[in-house]
Amino acid sequence: MKKQFLSLAIVFVLLLAMLPTAASAQSTGFADVSPDDYFASAVQWAVSWGVTKGTSETTFSPELICTRAQVVTFLWRAHGEPEPQSLFNPFADVPKGSYFERSTLWAVEQGITVGTSSEPMLFSPEQTCTYAQILTFIWRAKGSQAPAFRSPLTANWPDSAYYKDAVDWAYVNAMLEDEGDALDPDQPCTRGRTVAWLWREAMVYVSDVDGLMAAIGPGREIHIAPGVYNLTEWIDRIMEPDGPDTGNPYVRLDNLYDGYEVWISGVRNLTITADHSWNSGAVELVVEPRYANVLTFDGCDQILLSGLTLGHTPEKGFCLGGVLRFTDCGRMAMDNMDLYGCGTYGIIANGVESIQTVDSVIRECSYGLLDFSQVQDAGFGDVVFVDCSGYDMINAQDSTLSFQSCSFVNNNWEPDFSHFVQMSPDSELTFRSCTFDRPTYFDLIDRMAGNRITLERPDVVDRS
Repeated sequence: MKKQFLSLAIVFVLLLAMLPTAASAQSTGFADVSPDDYFASAVQWAVSWGVTKGTSETTFSPELICTRAQVVTFLWRAHGEPEPQSLFNPFADVPKGSYFERSTLWAVEQGITVGTSSEPMLFSPEQTCTYAQILTFIWRAKGSQAPAFRSPLTANWPDSAYYKDAVDWAYVNAMLEDEGDALDPDQPCTRGRTVAWLWREAMVYVSDVDGLMAAIGPGREIHIAPGVYNLTEWIDRIMEPDGPDTGNPYVRLDNLYDGYEVWISGVRNLTITADHSWNSGAVELVVEPRYANVLTFDGCDQILLSGLTLGHTPEKGFCLGGVLRFTDCGRMAMDNMDLYGCGTYGIIANGVESIQTVDSVIRECSYGLLDFSQVQDAGFGDVVFVDCSGYDMINAQDSTLSFQSCSFVNNNWEPDFSHFVQMSPDSELTFRSCTFDRPTYFDLIDRMAGNRITLERPDVVDRS
């Protein structure tokens, strides 16, 4: 269990490490990556998500040529490092335990690539990867979708070229915007160009709830246009005689007392962010059942939610139904979120490695603010907790929570049997430079006796 408080600066560093498009390429520290390079944001994304790393502490080597082993490994990592169905390795030149063994077996199983010879079975991992090959690998990993139209880049290429559909598909999906009017399919592919193409393929833009639910998966950066996205209406629309079919293996539905809730399961490296390049306004995800969490993340890692408003219909619910729920997850991060509920808590978390939240609001929940169990490291910076009512506002069991520059005002709990904080002996809470209304402050002072609570530089105000 961590003993040291996470300062707001560290919280922001952790968030920026999980927010690839929000940070400049300079934050990677690579001397050979300029913010003006076409691959700058892609390098930040690739390093943040663990797709690849620098060739040294200060260099990325964007002009270094990629090998087949490197490219299939980048692609595999970008897709969340899925395990191959079989560990049988037919290739004489793919050593057991090598960094590219599992990625190669996965790529072959998925039909993304094949070996370079059959007798003996060789993969040629050190062979240079060309433009045509990497675009074909990415295209096949995406399902070998037919291009919507032919691009001017391939107008004079023979139809028999195995890579023609892949290049046309990449052109249609705006992956080749830096290639000008020509592309040499046999040109060796560099590290900078490879991560740029992988990053662009990972970016998905959606403007309706069907597109959002279909886009959820590992290695995705989903940009949502402003509007209201009613998840309950989507569930009703996909309902079949035997129940709903989401059509997405990473999205399932759990049936509760008064409706279904959405579970996102087994996803790694996922960003869901508001996109205001289309128009202004909030991106709001809502559910109608009182007992449904708006979104539940189960068995996920490296998830970033940014700029979203999540909440319920106005009628109050009890016992179940928070706003966000995390179970058995790794690293979670939230930035500029507005979480409101008629249900229980703003955030419910059980068995989570890390939750980092900045510049956000949790409001109008009917049980409390946070319900955390076995959360190793939770940091909150500049978060406003307001207008919630019910029972214990913060319930921490076997968890470490840190708050800096947060505000706790106008929250009400049952004073006869509840408190602002309820915590187990092995939990630890730290509040630095936080604002409290008087009832909250004095209840917190009372709770400090016998509990591991640190309170520094509080600001006490009257209730509004």
